Amino acid sequence: MRFSISDIINILSIIENSVSKGKNPNLEELKYRLNKHSKFEDEVFYPRLDEMLPDHQKDEIINKAKEIIIG
Repeated sequence: MRFSISDIINILSIIENSVSKGKNPNLEELKYRLNKHSKFEDEVFYPRLDEMLPDHQKDEIINKAKEIIIG
């Protein structure tokens, strides 16, 4: 099953709507999609980037990610 980031954003919108109505949202679909996305990144996306990118570009990506995480 393929899905896009817009699918995850749509699920988040549904969850937000539920919470704003005082309901407890079902998070199972979000968990499922995030796990599938993570698996894709680990098994396909990152190994492919590792093959294709030169070391200086990998370092740049790592540094940008650290900036985002650290803030």
